[in-house]
Parts: sequence; C-alpha cells; structure tokens
Amino acid sequence: MKELKTLLVRYFRGDETNRLDHFVRGYEGEQDFLQIVKQFIPNQGLFIKDFIFETPGFVQIDGVLIMPDQIHLYEVKNYDADCSLIDGKIYYNDRHINYNPLQQIDRACDSFKNILIQENIRIPVIPHLVLIHPYGTFKSDNSSELSILLRHELRRHFQGLQDHCNQPNYDPHSIYQVLRKYQIDDWHNHFKINPFNVEDLRRGIYCHQCGSFQMTKLYKSFQCQDCSAKITKHEALKYIIAECCTLYDRETISPLDVYTLCNKQLDKHWISNRMSELLKRVYYGHYAKVSESEYLEDMLRLYHKLKKK
Repeated sequence: MKELKTLLVRYFRGDETNRLDHFVRGYEGEQDFLQIVKQFIPNQGLFIKDFIFETPGFVQIDGVLIMPDQIHLYEVKNYDADCSLIDGKIYYNDRHINYNPLQQIDRACDSFKNILIQENIRIPVIPHLVLIHPYGTFKSDNSSELSILLRHELRRHFQGLQDHCNQPNYDPHSIYQVLRKYQIDDWHNHFKINPFNVEDLRRGIYCHQCGSFQMTKLYKSFQCQDCSAKITKHEALKYIIAECCTLYDRETISPLDVYTLCNKQLDKHWISNRMSELLKRVYYGHYAKVSESEYLEDMLRLYHKLKKK
C-alpha cells in the first residue's frame, strides 16, 4: 500500500516509475476480492486482509479466513490473461511466469502452520490461489493439488464453507489474538528498492481531475485552466501533506517540505498554522506523518484517466 501511494505521487509529478501498473492491478484485485468476501463470508468466519508476519522470514498473505474448524489462506492474482496450469507451473498468455504463485502460497502456508504449531493450535490450514480478474481465463491439467479458485467460483466456495462447517473446535477471535503477536506492518523499505530524488519531481499544485499543473490561484481556492475544476486551499494543503507523507523516507514532515512541494503556491506561515491543527507535533517544526491516505481512490481514478490519454 505504501509503495503504491508513493509510485502514484511520483507518476503524477512526472517520474517514470517502474512496476506501477503491476501494483495498481494487484491492489484493485485485492480490493475486488475483499468486496466479494464481505458479501459471502460465512457467519462463523473472521477474515483478515493483508496479513504480514515473520517466523523468522517475512511472509505476506492477501487474505486469511479463520473458521471454527479450519483456516483458509488466499493469494490473489489479478491476471488479465489466458492462464494455464501445466506440469505444476502457471503460464500467462502461454508464457511461463518467472515466479510460481502456487509455490508462493504453499510456502506461506508452511510458515503459517509453524505459528500454529508453536502455539499448540491444532486446526487444518487450506491454501488457495485466487484468479480474480473477470476477463481472465484458466485451463488446468490438474497437475497441482492446491486449490485454484476463479472469480465466479468464490460465491459457491464461501457458501460451501458456511454449509459444511464441522463441529467447532476454536473461537476464530481467540486464534486471531494469537496471530496478532506475529503480525507486522511491512518488511521492506520501498525507498531503497525504488530510489528517487524528491528534487527531481515536478513541484506545484496539480488538478485532481485531469492532472494539469495549470492552476490559477483565487482567493480561497485554485481553478484548473484546462478543465475548470476547483479545489479549496485547505483541501489542496491536505493533499500536499498526504503526498509528502509518502515521498519522504523519515518519520516526520515539516512545513518546509510542504512549502517546497507546492512550489510556494501556499503561504509558508499559513501552512505552518494549518499543519499544527491537522497533525501531531513531534518536536519543533516537525510533525508525525499520517499513515492512511484518504485520497487513494481519487489517485487511482486520476491514474486511469491519464493512462487513457
């Protein structure tokens, strides 16, 4: 999530980012899967999204469904392609995928089972590979015993878990309390994996509707010269703050960061006063970064609009 937001901001500000399409497809596939889960999750089940843990290596699982009698793990792939399973390997439009997602979820399952062994929790763990894209296809030679679910099979899958729940062995919430001891936020520094210099990015306030940097400053707002969309100064500031929170590889941001990124289009003292109201001050001139961005969906809409041009 953090890496996706950073790459989107860099893209809007003129950086040729690598793998952005990959991250967007992955995120949208996981969100699509989450919406289906919310519709059809069994009554007794507890679902955990994006579960990251270490035992001792780092593992990420897109979804964990804890039932009273078993646990299901889900690795979600948003492949818009003709996929096939041949001799235990996944092919993408007849090309072999360099990494095998079946092995990925299988290794994650082994690591997950180790947690349960350490905690003396005796419950079956079942891994699934989910091919979520609505237009993707899949053919199989049945060379893998691992469960592979297509989008249209998910409803029946979850309803089957509801109908065939065996004698309850565990309380799902109690199991989750155990798992939380192993849960971490993330395991890698995406700034080091995809290095960039903030000074190389285009500065200023851009239109959130069309991406144009041709913004006219009005009394309490900005108006786009290309599409006439308006944004208030206050909302523009909050958006710039969110961008700074993703662009800087440190725990805090400062009014100077915001002032520089907006290319001095907002008053320095006004920025400082507003940030003291919006953010928690860590020490003089530095504020704690916000962890969640309320603008991610807006950023994705703008991304798709720009890609179509």
